Amino acid sequence: MKTDLMESAWIQFDVSSNTVRYETTLIQFDDSSNTVRYVDELDAFRLHSPSTPTLRNFRNYHHRILIAITDINEENSCAHFESYADNNDTHAKFFLHKYRETGPHHNGIPVLFTLEKDSKNYIMYCTNDNSIHFKVKELPKEIPSSKSKYIFYQKTFSPGQSCICFESSLKQDFYLSFLKENNVQKLILKHCPRGKLDETIKMYSSDPNL
Repeated sequence: MKTDLMESAWIQFDVSSNTVRYETTLIQFDDSSNTVRYVDELDAFRLHSPSTPTLRNFRNYHHRILIAITDINEENSCAHFESYADNNDTHAKFFLHKYRETGPHHNGIPVLFTLEKDSKNYIMYCTNDNSIHFKVKELPKEIPSSKSKYIFYQKTFSPGQSCICFESSLKQDFYLSFLKENNVQKLILKHCPRGKLDETIKMYSSDPNL
């Protein structure tokens, strides 16, 4: 079987704002079956275009602020919820990047966490053992999979509340939470079955500039 990728493009001119929008879409052609399929129909996460990340602080239900601890060795990196941290601490300011899901899943708003330190871009990711780490990496424009260690689904924790939660796209029903270790509240993934409200996965998001 042979498949070829072609690119389709379109241009949209907005008279009211005097702007031009240019979009491209990959098309996959299978010559064995003479079928055409848009790549957008394939499972993938694509960065919203134009991408405007949101700068945020995050707190847990104890009102402790999330702090990233980066390290040259990724396995030593982690994140804690701290009571002493300041909103404008570099380690407490996260950029939240929105992606769109091209497959028929739509389990929430796909987002990716990054932060900047020493002119480097760090991306937060999870592992199969439920740990959270950071690595120096450029922001991916596309992730060709229905699951990713970098992507989390932002959801409303409970209807009518302003608090949110983040489910891993890599591990279904596993959410960003925390584990107490020697008086430290370490960020982890925690299994939380559907329909069960667990206060440890609840977070509050705020603008560090306000």
